[in-house]
Amino acid sequence: MADPAPVAAIPLSTTPPLRELWRYARGHRPRVAFAATFSLLNKACDVAPELLIGAAVDVVAKGSDSFVGGLFGVEDKFTQLTILTVITVLVWFAESATEYIAVVTWRNLAQTIEHEARIDTYRHVQDLEMAYFEDRTSGGLMTVLNEDVNQLERFLDLGPHKLLITAANVVFVGIVFFVVSPLLAALAFLPIPVIVVGSLWYQTRLEPRYARVREAGGEIGNTLTNSLGGMATIKAFSGEEREAERVAADSRAYREANRDAIRFSTAFNPLIRMAVLAGFTMTLIVGGRAALRGELALGVFSMLVYMTQRLLWPLVQLGETLDLYQRAMASCRRIFGLLAVEPTIVPGTHDLELPVRGAVRFDDVRFAYGTGSPTSSSSRGTAEGSCPPARNASPSAAPIVIAGFKAELGSWNTIWARVARGRSAAHSIVPSSRRSRPSRQRASVVLPEPDSPTTPTASPAPTTIDTSSSAGGAS
Repeated sequence: MADPAPVAAIPLSTTPPLRELWRYARGHRPRVAFAATFSLLNKACDVAPELLIGAAVDVVAKGSDSFVGGLFGVEDKFTQLTILTVITVLVWFAESATEYIAVVTWRNLAQTIEHEARIDTYRHVQDLEMAYFEDRTSGGLMTVLNEDVNQLERFLDLGPHKLLITAANVVFVGIVFFVVSPLLAALAFLPIPVIVVGSLWYQTRLEPRYARVREAGGEIGNTLTNSLGGMATIKAFSGEEREAERVAADSRAYREANRDAIRFSTAFNPLIRMAVLAGFTMTLIVGGRAALRGELALGVFSMLVYMTQRLLWPLVQLGETLDLYQRAMASCRRIFGLLAVEPTIVPGTHDLELPVRGAVRFDDVRFAYGTGSPTSSSSRGTAEGSCPPARNASPSAAPIVIAGFKAELGSWNTIWARVARGRSAAHSIVPSSRRSRPSRQRASVVLPEPDSPTTPTASPAPTTIDTSSSAGGAS
C-alpha cells in the first residue's frame, strides 16, 4: 500500500510578529496609549514609597534640618512625620487607582483582540477553497483558531503592562540614583547590560523551541479531532488500544517539546539573580562606606539600598514575561500566516437576475487529490487512494429547481451527487411566516428524467419526484 500523502503544515508569517500584531491592532491604538499612560503613572506611584522611607529616616536623624522640615518650614519631628504619612496615603491611593485602570484596560483590550483574531481567522478560513483543506488537518487549523489565539490573549492580558512598568522602573530609579550619587548609579546599573543581553540571547534561543511546542500541539489536536470524529469506526474495528497509543505518542512528543522549552527558560532566573546580587553588593559596600564617612546622609543611604532592590529585582521577573512573549509570538506567526493565505477561487462580481434561468452543464469534469493523476469518465480502474469515477463525468441537466433539503440526509455535495446521477434528494426546511424558526415540511426536487436528453429544448416539462420514501437511504 502506498504511503499516505504528506500533510501540509500551517504556513508561518515571515514578517516580524510584533509588527504584524501592531498593524492588526491599529484600530485599538488609542486604547493602547490610554492603558500605557496609566501603567507609567502606576509605576511612578510605586517608586514613591522608597523616597518617602528615605525622607522618614532623614527626619528622625536630622530633625529640623531634614529635607521635609526645610521644604515645608516645619521644625517638629512628629509634624514632619505626619506630613509624610498623609503623602504616603495619597500615593498609595493613587497607585491602587492607576493600577486598577491600567490592568482593566489591558485585559479588556486583550479579550477584544482575542475575539477579533479568532473571528477574522475563521472567516478567512471559510473563504478558502476546498482544495486547501485536502492536505491540511482539521486539528492543525483548530489549534490555530483556539490554542494560538488563546496564547496571544494570555500575553496581551498583562504582558505589555509588565514590560512597560519594568522599563519605567529602570528610568525612574535611574534618575534618582544619578541625582543622588553618579558613582552609586554607575555601580547599580552595571549588571543591567548583562541582564538585557542575557534576556535577548534567551529570547532568540526560546523562539524555535516554542515554535516546536506549537507544532506538537497542532499534531495532538489533529489526532484527538480525528479520533473523536471517527469513534464509531474505532469501535467497529476494535481499535481502541491502537488509537490510544497514537494519542499517547503525540502527547509524549508534546511533553518532550515543552520539557525542552521549560528547561531552557527556567535557567534564566537563577543566572540573572547573580547579576542582581553583584549590583546590590556594590551599593551596600560603597554606599555604606560613604555613609560611615559622613559623605552620604543616612536617609539617602537607606533609600538607595531599597532602590537597588527596586531597580534589579523586577528584571528577574522579566524572564517570565519574555516566556509569555515568545509563546505569543510563535502563535502570531501561525495566526497571521494563515490570514496571509490568498484564496485561489473568488466569488464573481455580478449578481444573477432573479429568477435565475438557464441550465447546468459539466464538460469533461476531472478531479485529483494533490498532485495525483486526474480521474475522468474515460477511467475504468481506480488508482491507489483515489475515488472511483462518476458514472458520467459530462452530464447536463435541464433547469433544476431545488426547493430544499433535509439536514439529516447529509451534506450539500451529497445532494448534488444524487441530483447529477438522477437520484432524488429529500425533504426541505421551508421558512414559515408564523414562526421565526424554520418548519420542516414535505418538499420535492424538480428535475428532468435521468434518461432525458442532456440538452433540453426551450421549455422541457419537468418531472416532480416525491422524495418522502427515500429519506432513510441517504449516505
